[in-house]
Amino acid sequence: MGKNVRKIVLAILVLLNAGSGMLLAGCVFVTRTAAPVYYANTITIHLKTSPPGAAVMLDGVKMGVTPLNLKVTYLDSRTGVHESETQKRLLRIEKQGYEPYVMVFSVRDEKYREIPELIRLKPEPEKPAPSIQEPAYSAETITIRLNSSPPGARVFLDGRQWGNTPLDVRITYLRSDGKPHESETRYRILKIEKQGYKPYVLVFSIRDKSYREIPELIRLKPEITGHDNKSPSYP
Repeated sequence: MGKNVRKIVLAILVLLNAGSGMLLAGCVFVTRTAAPVYYANTITIHLKTSPPGAAVMLDGVKMGVTPLNLKVTYLDSRTGVHESETQKRLLRIEKQGYEPYVMVFSVRDEKYREIPELIRLKPEPEKPAPSIQEPAYSAETITIRLNSSPPGARVFLDGRQWGNTPLDVRITYLRSDGKPHESETRYRILKIEKQGYKPYVLVFSIRDKSYREIPELIRLKPEITGHDNKSPSYP
């Protein structure tokens, strides 16, 4: 009798093990990776100039006059890097009669830390005497072809809308074999935006030719929805 009971118990255990193996074999384990959670963060850049009262422009928008505590907001995360942290920004400080102070930086590269405590603006050079011949400038044009996915995105150059993608943007500047003209060296802000997508931003000058970094097809990234991932407004 005892032997029969042991046989029955052993048989039940074998069946249970076999059944659990079949259940495991039929299961598919799915691992979900949670999307990064972003939080609004702010850096403060202390700007002081000599002479004071210079206009401070960030990405083409006037933020005030010096002395000024310039606050730049971006999205921060412990698990990912948001484009607002790597986006190139154009800081320009200008005052009539002085050469502008210009810096291109991103929050991530921390180049803004190179800004001196006191920015000494240089007076504009005196205009040459009439007897000195001005450099001969010729008008030149570059064409930047812009295609985006999805198409129909609005294209802005230095804050002015040029049209929608696909679009050929033609920029005319003055070129000389001697001293470069301001239209060739000054920084420009290209912004491509479409509702529901993150904007594409590039800061470039014709002389540095960084506009050649624009891909043939600009793939706009959908905006992250949700309260925690709400993007801050940028100038």
